[in-house]
Amino acid sequence: MDRLRDANLTTFYIVSRAEKASLKEASRTSNELKELGMSNQRLYINGVFKAIEKQDPLAVKIEEMPYKP
Repeated sequence: MDRLRDANLTTFYIVSRAEKASLKEASRTSNELKELGMSNQRLYINGVFKAIEKQDPLAVKIEEMPYKP
């Protein structure tokens, strides 16, 4: 457990969708890890699309689509 608590050795990556329920679960998980002394955490939001090539009309159209959870 000491290695898991050592921020120089371990980082916890919590991945969540951009949805209220998923973000609540990520928050709960983060808090539980903190209670165990594991506070070196990063949150990644999955399922967000950004067009890299702005000249690609399909990619731009997908980026502009409203998010519907």
